[in-house]
Amino acid sequence: MKPKKIETIIQNYLNGKMSDVELSNFIESFSNEEIKRNFKSSIEIDYLLSTKYESVDSKTAYLDFLTQVKAKRNNPRRLSKRRQYTILKYAAVFIGILVSGYIFRDSIFSYSIENSPIIVEHNKNSGNEKTTLILSDGTVINLEQTKNELIVSDNDTQIQNTEQGLVYNSSPKSTSKEVSSEPLKHNTLRVPIGKVFHVILPDGTKVWLNSGSELIYPVVFSGKRREVFLEGEGIFEVVHNYQPFIVKADNHEIEVLGTIFNVSNYSNDDTISTVLKSGSIQLNFENDSFFKKRSHIKIKPGTMAVYNRSNKTMTTDDNVDVDRYFSWRDGVFIFKNDSLSMIMKKLSRYYNIHIVIDEESLATETFSGYLNVKDDLENVINIIKRTLKFEYIIEENKLTINSIKN
Repeated sequence: MKPKKIETIIQNYLNGKMSDVELSNFIESFSNEEIKRNFKSSIEIDYLLSTKYESVDSKTAYLDFLTQVKAKRNNPRRLSKRRQYTILKYAAVFIGILVSGYIFRDSIFSYSIENSPIIVEHNKNSGNEKTTLILSDGTVINLEQTKNELIVSDNDTQIQNTEQGLVYNSSPKSTSKEVSSEPLKHNTLRVPIGKVFHVILPDGTKVWLNSGSELIYPVVFSGKRREVFLEGEGIFEVVHNYQPFIVKADNHEIEVLGTIFNVSNYSNDDTISTVLKSGSIQLNFENDSFFKKRSHIKIKPGTMAVYNRSNKTMTTDDNVDVDRYFSWRDGVFIFKNDSLSMIMKKLSRYYNIHIVIDEESLATETFSGYLNVKDDLENVINIIKRTLKFEYIIEENKLTINSIKN
């Protein structure tokens, strides 16, 4: 199918000449491998180069497209040719992502970020990345160079970068029940490997982001739902109000009103885990990739729910030690009979170092204890070494663990 045909289809939708069902049927046609291949080969690179994104951020382009369509529905005036072309360029970005292999759900025009693709992992191991805030206009702010500064101030929002983290102070509009005809503006908070960061969202909800995590959220929470997208790990203390708070992940969402919970959604993990400390949450997830079926479960405090990405199943354990999943925000890792390979994976993320265990038998040995990760890596490794007998070598940014030879 030619790019011009794609433009025509989407333009028809934006001009009110196509129903959601018709567009959904078109999107689903990409299950045909031949159409998928033809479309992929026909998308021209200038669609990407001509957008405002010098380095294309697929999630931002996708969110921009959805909010533009939302504005169109709320205000059905015919769009100008120039405006149509801008939206079509956004469409090209996210449809190109679909063709590259992302599942594009049939609820695409629900105007949420439910279907945001999983974040494509950038190079997180350079060792010199900084915690950054990306504003809706593409401005990138280095948060490590703007401590104790008012970094944004406009009619709707003030953003203060404090010693404790980002603090949003918004106008009453930030909790308005009315659905604005204006496109939602989203900020993106990126925390690189080896860092943790705290943010207070416009509604007062507190979020702690663990190493190598990213959070996308609107500058103003308006309408019926408060929605954010998380890649990585975060602890949420959600402020109760009339709007459900939704955390989006891959084919998976956590819905709450007011509660404390942890979500771990690293793109290179096989699972997404949610641990509830207090309150009540409902998890909505896809359980069949072919028929796009959705299932729902509610969990109580003290429960961990684990969603398997590959087979799309959800399992729960209602007797977990919740402190293990919240202690990292205080600089402590708690392990109980965890394998050395799992422990080293967490330490690798936290300290931004490549860790290799040379022998499989050693990787499966278990360790229990408290690790103060505010300490340097060698001290932490030596604590584990007291229980598990091994040797290690650190060379540049690589730590290699070997069994002690007799």
